[in-house]
Amino acid sequence: MADGRVYFGSSVEHTINCLDADTGATNWSFFTDGPVRMSPTVQNGKVYAGSDDGNAMVVTATRTYLLADTTLSALNRTTRATIWARSARYPYSLILADTTLFAGGENEVAAFDSVTGNKTWSSPINGRAYGLAVANGRLFVSTDSGYIYSYAQNQTSRQSSWMLF
Repeated sequence: MADGRVYFGSSVEHTINCLDADTGATNWSFFTDGPVRMSPTVQNGKVYAGSDDGNAMVVTATRTYLLADTTLSALNRTTRATIWARSARYPYSLILADTTLFAGGENEVAAFDSVTGNKTWSSPINGRAYGLAVANGRLFVSTDSGYIYSYAQNQTSRQSSWMLF
């Protein structure tokens, strides 16, 4: 529950749902391609969820960002119409920070512009990037090899680059 709304996943209907906490009325539902067995996480108006089809997703008020095995895409949340789709080899994790999507892959983590889908940055890592978090201007990446990486945005460059600390 967040901001007067209740969020939950359905393993029967294959949906992520948002209800008004006071009335129980449906605000929206997003259909996935598989059962949603774990509770979605809500942070700053973004809903993070996964489904049994192996996809990770971030749902915002207007868009759904979907990370499948070899594709990262942005969909209209209401109509599911594809806004953009990019070939991507980052199937393990997805997070949205401001207008940047971060995706975790095998031996690499990458950043994508959420408006265009263009890749803006990547960095080699050791292992599969299963955990991504953004806090205090830093990207944290944890891998199945036991490594934790911390990156900070390079403020002196006009490009969106991140530096390992």
